Amino acid sequence: MRELSYVLRFERASGDAPTVAQGVVTVTTIGVGGLPLETTRLGTGGTASYVSKYKLDDDQIHFTEAGTITFGDPASNDTLTFSTIGKGTLLPPADPESGMTRGIVMWNIDSGTGFFAGASGLIASNFRVNEKTEALVDDQLATIWLPNERTG
Repeated sequence: MRELSYVLRFERASGDAPTVAQGVVTVTTIGVGGLPLETTRLGTGGTASYVSKYKLDDDQIHFTEAGTITFGDPASNDTLTFSTIGKGTLLPPADPESGMTRGIVMWNIDSGTGFFAGASGLIASNFRVNEKTEALVDDQLATIWLPNERTG
């Protein structure tokens, strides 16, 4: 198996807008005492996007979700499908004036197509979402296992 990891920030301006990660790499230098010293953002080109459906439990805190992440041009058919492991958690806003709630969810990679055919793995999603506008910022960390390249 080959292992691939990604860290992407997906953003959406409102509920009817696409949820997209731009090809940007963020590098943070850790200074003396472990405090962040400098953050640099480097453009690398390319995009990824995802669509999902979620179901909020009656407690308005826990939820399940499933969806598909598409990498690059949708015509390339390089996708991962995912679903919630257990339940995700939605918390009150850290800053109530912003209206951005906080949440976290773990997803299982159920399948993949194109480059990701035969994929398995895990995705951690640490997100903020505005409950009124559905604006979203979703920081994802994934570890993906792919079958070894076939030869011959």
